[in-house]
Amino acid sequence: MAGFDLAVGISGQALTTAMGRVHAKPDARKKLFSGKEEVKSGTPTGVAEWDIQKAPEFKLGPPSPEHWSKSVGPDGKRPAGTPPADMFELLLPQAMGKWTPTDGTPKQGTGPISAYCRGVVNGKKVTIDCLAVRFDESVVKPFDQVILKKIIIPKMFTMGRQLLGGIAIPGELFGTKVDLTPQKVQADKSHLVLTAALPGTPNGSAAWPEKKEFFTLFSHRLLETVLQQAAAKQRDKELGSVSKDFLGCKGEVKAKLKEIREFKVDAKDMTQASCQPIVDFSAVLRAPGVGPDGKGCPIASAGSWS
Repeated sequence: MAGFDLAVGISGQALTTAMGRVHAKPDARKKLFSGKEEVKSGTPTGVAEWDIQKAPEFKLGPPSPEHWSKSVGPDGKRPAGTPPADMFELLLPQAMGKWTPTDGTPKQGTGPISAYCRGVVNGKKVTIDCLAVRFDESVVKPFDQVILKKIIIPKMFTMGRQLLGGIAIPGELFGTKVDLTPQKVQADKSHLVLTAALPGTPNGSAAWPEKKEFFTLFSHRLLETVLQQAAAKQRDKELGSVSKDFLGCKGEVKAKLKEIREFKVDAKDMTQASCQPIVDFSAVLRAPGVGPDGKGCPIASAGSWS
């Protein structure tokens, strides 16, 4: 893919593993994966409950046309057209739903639910939008369609957004602040990838390393920007001093790093870079006992180097 300054990718398996760890924590499971809501007004009234009993799994890439046609959007209707190519599936392999009407017998179903999601960039923020959900027949049958549309489906959309709501572009890299703007979130067969760009025209281009569970790719200009800002922190840094007697005189050398210019990263090997350091130094030789303060009068000195 061309046209990025930073690309961060994580494989579907790594996402599934991470989600399993979250699901295993009691507090997180209670907050993110289960809930209960009472419907006091309208028709019907009662109590809805849900519990994701097994950890979610990620399947990258769009659903099949058949599965997409059988899914339901936020409005309770079948989605039109073909699924977008940059989608991914958040599979809830064992989801329990229960409805207890105010007057009547409780209804309960357990089965898989698929949430079809995609990443959305809005300014500096990245959010996950859940476009549609697909229920297994074993889950759908016990419920009135009104309950599905009013309670269960909206909760699935909220859950899909919450589970991946932490995706963000870092404001700092190696302790250096960078002005990166998210571009897009894409899902292919191997990775979920978030790309971002510096102001101007990004110049990164690469094929994703499919065998890596996690990767971070830099463009040349982003790496140069980070190096230049890191170098700027070293400006006016004392490099040290040396004092030594020479032919009965006192010699003293001091060096200071004034700045580092022209950072260039090698176009073929980004592990190689060049720069131009500007060093201010003073080399003074003093004759002892001479001068108004008695410390010696400088009889030789020197300036700077780059």
